[in-house]
Amino acid sequence: MLIVGALQQAPQLQQLPPSQIAGARVYVACNASSDVVKVDVATWRLLRRVPAGDGVYNLAVTANGRTLVATNKRAGTVSLIDLESGRKLAAIAMARPVAHGITLSDDGRYAFVSVGGVAAQPGTVEMIDLSTPRRVGSVDVGQMAEGIDFWKREP
Repeated sequence: MLIVGALQQAPQLQQLPPSQIAGARVYVACNASSDVVKVDVATWRLLRRVPAGDGVYNLAVTANGRTLVATNKRAGTVSLIDLESGRKLAAIAMARPVAHGITLSDDGRYAFVSVGGVAAQPGTVEMIDLSTPRRVGSVDVGQMAEGIDFWKREP
């Protein structure tokens, strides 16, 4: 299911796996207003607006459904947000200025973030340990690193 927000805060496109749709809440990154909105899928009502970070861009929910991980494109950070309270738990600085794509490990412990550089800087892939929360790894990749996902997950 592909969700496109019809809000006036320049929402970003978010794709949900089928397992997250039934009884689901949809979280939409509103880049211009730098917040995330929570929408009830059954009623299509806006339930909550949560401040994220400057230029919130891409979102991922941990496997346990407790934490929303958001890239903040203009801030060069990643925000961790408690989904029950709506409280920001952390803002983690990236090595380069343009935090973009995000994917999470199956166990919900790690976030992998594609981060674009500026001008001739290479992009990076940053690894965040969500239990600490801090960056624990980084590798330079090609310029303008944007989307990221796992190709194959094995036990």
